[in-house]
Amino acid sequence: MKIKSTLTNYTLFLLVLMSSQLNAADISIPSTVLESEPSFTQAEKLLLTPNNSVVEFLNNRSAIYGGFTSSLNPTDAELASLLGVSQSTLSKTDFIVFDAHGTSSSSASAGFESSVWSFSDGTNVLNYVHNFGNTPTDPVIADNAIPNAGLKYNSIFGTSYSSQMNFGVLLFDLSGSGIDVNSPAFTINTEGGVEDPSTPDITFLGVIKASAEDSFNFCCTPWTKNAIESSFQIITESSGGLNADFTFEYQANATTDIQINAYVNYLKTVKPTIDNLRVDFELKDHGGSDLPSSGDGTPIAGLIQPGVQSVTWPSGVPSTSFWDGFLMQVNHWYGIHSKVKIIDNEGVEMNILDEECKNPDLFVRIQVINSRAAIAKDNRTLGRAVIQISDGKTIIKSIPFD
Repeated sequence: MKIKSTLTNYTLFLLVLMSSQLNAADISIPSTVLESEPSFTQAEKLLLTPNNSVVEFLNNRSAIYGGFTSSLNPTDAELASLLGVSQSTLSKTDFIVFDAHGTSSSSASAGFESSVWSFSDGTNVLNYVHNFGNTPTDPVIADNAIPNAGLKYNSIFGTSYSSQMNFGVLLFDLSGSGIDVNSPAFTINTEGGVEDPSTPDITFLGVIKASAEDSFNFCCTPWTKNAIESSFQIITESSGGLNADFTFEYQANATTDIQINAYVNYLKTVKPTIDNLRVDFELKDHGGSDLPSSGDGTPIAGLIQPGVQSVTWPSGVPSTSFWDGFLMQVNHWYGIHSKVKIIDNEGVEMNILDEECKNPDLFVRIQVINSRAAIAKDNRTLGRAVIQISDGKTIIKSIPFD
């Protein structure tokens, strides 16, 4: 008869505390017009707090903007949704500019109108000519039409455009040009283009700094020593009595699965390139001393599933059961070694977890008390067994094993 341990009855899983604050982009808005035509007073309407102003840049109108000051902090998800791009694309964006197209359905598919741009950080200069309808080239990474976007736009910029307002938007990635958008000397010069339509009606322009994904604290995962304890059961041979050999068998735990799936879903909102969380397992022999031996332990000869076994979430179901066979003996320590890995959508491990969170291990033995000395030491009854759990330094739990 298989005897399942009572390990799961003694486990309290502490769910990892995750920050509820979503990553926020930092958008800086120009505070000054450094140069423009004397008659082009409208240029100042793009300064500081966004408003409902639309500044028409004819092909003979230009303005140089500077003094970019942090002003807006929409969430990455919120801004990416408005722009119609992924958060990964947003994270590469240094500069954004909107072109209002009105509310007509005929303009719903229009991108950004023709325009000329010049960026400078006081040392380096980058010039770019944008032609309406043409496939954009570096440094533009997106030329999008965003139809019926008034409500989303208003939510971020505090404006009151019609919900049917259509916009075109340009996203610039200046990182490869040597332009330092964080320089106090950073300026942009914009003017209308020479190809039709060549009169962008600009509602907003600004330097954008999306939150740094790799600097985000991903916390420790819900896969901890407690999770190991709740997810493995001891199965003994059907015969052999108190001293029967046994094995550890992975059993999907509903509570653990819910917590890890929630954690994975949370990570995907922060870093969309994440695909799954995988835990790799190895079972090792750690000797028969009072405490488990240090280090990685030694392989267990004859193990039916030797080497690394894995469980991947969101499924939480191993590809094969493990470990089969009854090779573990009483009064002997065994280490369940686990390595937590975050895998991207190309199957590559992402190095985003703190080292202390990556490798939770747990050591377990069935201690059969047959000697008078052991009885006195552990205050146990002769001929009884206990499951002992160790963190490698001390025995942290003893559970009667019936």
